[in-house]
Amino acid sequence: MHKQRIGILVGALLGAIGAFLPWITMKAGMMSISISGTHEAIGWGWAVLILFALAVLFAVMGNKNAQLDAGRMVVSIICGLAGGAIGLWKLMQVGDIVKEAARLPGAADLASAGMGLYMIIAGGALVLILGVFLKDK
Repeated sequence: MHKQRIGILVGALLGAIGAFLPWITMKAGMMSISISGTHEAIGWGWAVLILFALAVLFAVMGNKNAQLDAGRMVVSIICGLAGGAIGLWKLMQVGDIVKEAARLPGAADLASAGMGLYMIIAGGALVLILGVFLKDK
């Protein structure tokens, strides 16, 4: 398989896995709860999963030993960037929750961003970077 395709697959799979991992962790006393992006309270994880799945689909179509044609490369990169953008948007929302929680006495650690959001952002960035820079390798 061409290196460009492998690079897009790695980034897209990283982002897709992130959709199922915790996006936010909330604590109250000794109790803690983590919510993934596919949980009904958030729901955006399914959109992220579909976008990264489309990036995977376009990366594996056609001759696997050749680099992606321009159209498939652009679609894969757009899907990866859109998934990563959703992750970044949700990370900023969690940041706002953390800032508000910090105002409450003794509630500085009330909420924090989960690993899934960071994986989604990294996956989107990898799809772009590896899709472009491994194009002629």
